[in-house]
Amino acid sequence: QKADEWLTLDLKSVYDVKSSTEIEKFRIRAKVTAIDTDWGWYYFGCVKCQHRVFKDLKKESSTRPRPVVPIWYCDNCKTNIKAVSPKFKLHLIIEDDSGEAKIMLMDSVANGMVNKTAAFLLNGSTDEIQDPELLPDSIKDLVGNTFDFLVGVEKEHIMYGNDTYKAHKVKNGHITGHSDSANEIITVEDDLSQIHSDNEASVVKSNGMTPSPKRSIEDSNIRSELSSTSKKQCTKLINLEDESNGVDVKTLTE
Repeated sequence: QKADEWLTLDLKSVYDVKSSTEIEKFRIRAKVTAIDTDWGWYYFGCVKCQHRVFKDLKKESSTRPRPVVPIWYCDNCKTNIKAVSPKFKLHLIIEDDSGEAKIMLMDSVANGMVNKTAAFLLNGSTDEIQDPELLPDSIKDLVGNTFDFLVGVEKEHIMYGNDTYKAHKVKNGHITGHSDSANEIITVEDDLSQIHSDNEASVVKSNGMTPSPKRSIEDSNIRSELSSTSKKQCTKLINLEDESNGVDVKTLTE
C-alpha cells in the first residue's frame, strides 16, 4: 500500500511538469509517441555498484595474451572489472492533451514496461550495435501505449533548462488515451525485480560495433581511452505510433 501511495496523487499534465518552478514530483498520464534513439537504449553497469562502465581499451591492448573477456573500468569503484550487466536506459517522447515531453527511464523502471530484460535482448553480447535505430520489438511496442508516470522536477530543470525528466515509477496497464480508469497490471518502482521471457530473438549484430550513446554530464570526467570508439550520433526520432487508435497492449506478468 505504501508503495502505491503515488497513485493517489492528483493527476497532473505534461504542461504542469514543464511549467513547474519548484522541485517536486508529478503523477501524469501520457502516451508514448516515439523512442529517442539518439541516446541508445542500454548501457553496461558494474555488477557491484551498478554504475556505468566503459571498456578499458588501453588496458586490453597492453595485456598479453589479449584477453578473451573485455576489460571494463568502473569510475565509481576506481578499478578494472570483468563482470558487467546490461541495463536499460530508455529515452521516450510522451504527450497528452497539454503538450509533449521527454522522459528517461532507468533499468528498474524500464523493466516494468519492456517485457524482456536488457540482458535477454543482448543475448550475452558485449559488442556494440552498429545501428542505434535498430530497436527490439519489445521496445517498439511501447509506442502507442499510455502509462501513468511519476516524474520529478529537479534543480537542473528549473535552473539550467534541462528538458528531460526522470520517471521514478510507472503504472503499466490497459489504459486508453481518453479514459480515466484502467485495469492495473503492474506497478513498477525503482526496486522491481526483472521480468524474464524466452521467446524473442536478439537484435544484436555481432559486428563489434554499438551505438555510442551521448555521455551524460557525470560521464564527462571518464578518461577518453576508457570509452568505446566514438560513432556517429543519431538525432533521428523513430515515430512508430499506430495511426489508428486501436493499439493492442501486451499483458505483462511477473
